[in-house]
Amino acid sequence: MSELNFPKDMFNIWQANPMGAALLQRKNRLIQDFAWWNHDFIGYTDGAWKFKNNSHTAGIGGCILDKEKNLIFVFSGPSSASSPRDSEKEAILFLFQIFHSQKAIQGRLQINTDCITIVEEFQRQRAGLGKIPESQEWATLINSPGFTLRYTPREHLVGAHELANSGAKRNNMLHAWC
Repeated sequence: MSELNFPKDMFNIWQANPMGAALLQRKNRLIQDFAWWNHDFIGYTDGAWKFKNNSHTAGIGGCILDKEKNLIFVFSGPSSASSPRDSEKEAILFLFQIFHSQKAIQGRLQINTDCITIVEEFQRQRAGLGKIPESQEWATLINSPGFTLRYTPREHLVGAHELANSGAKRNNMLHAWC
């Protein structure tokens, strides 16, 4: 029964009508997926950057939660950032691009970061003040109507700090939709 991935209440239907149970399970799953993809999402990102023995290491990490606070995406990996601020920005851009590239997702994304200078830069540029964004990726993020960036203290970043620190120790980026 566990190999079929049916809930216990579906097993009785499966015994009487396997094809009907399979179709009903598929229909229920599609309805759940549709409902899941059509609401707001909250992302948490962090960048880690350390200078030691005349060299630096950097990492990025974060996650996306749905409205019910279910983890739906997680990432952790190395960064090529040349400063702490650059690693923070790289983490934000990575999460935004992953979210934006998923065609099945319909909803707004709020990313929380502990880098207040990046949040202030984002708000100034979105308002049309300040300098022109330095990259096309950042300009896309600023012009995205379904996206907001918010300052959140490190202790409220839902594991992003730990993911960024472990990312600095990795050789490859790890990311997964849950």
